[in-house]
Amino acid sequence: MMRALNYKPTEEEIASITDRVQKDHDSKMIFQIFLQIMAPRIIKANEVYADDKIQAAFERFDKDRDGVITASELRIALQDGFCPGMKKVAEALTDEDIAEVMNEADLNGDGVISYSEFKEIIPHLCEGLHTSVKIK
Repeated sequence: MMRALNYKPTEEEIASITDRVQKDHDSKMIFQIFLQIMAPRIIKANEVYADDKIQAAFERFDKDRDGVITASELRIALQDGFCPGMKKVAEALTDEDIAEVMNEADLNGDGVISYSEFKEIIPHLCEGLHTSVKIK
């Protein structure tokens, strides 16, 4: 469930949860314990994917406010440091990399990313940002 929420627990966190369940509930995770463990993560995931946050993010990408994101707007928004660490990643992106991102996000193939397409790609974008990226 944690991984479904894009949360990657450490070995220590897994051990702590396992110890708690084994100690307090005879190795059975009752729903109440499950809720206690997952509630903060579910709340955080809902905050990340809240419509107002997605809209604000879209507006940061849509520099000319025409309701779509072009490849050049995508590059500029990423280079402007949309999130911590993204500037170095964005500077290393080639035109082919940007085209690949556009192709993945442009679900209807019209060459731009609409708000509905952006909203659809956000979970995948967040997942990519949570993985480690090595800059050469």
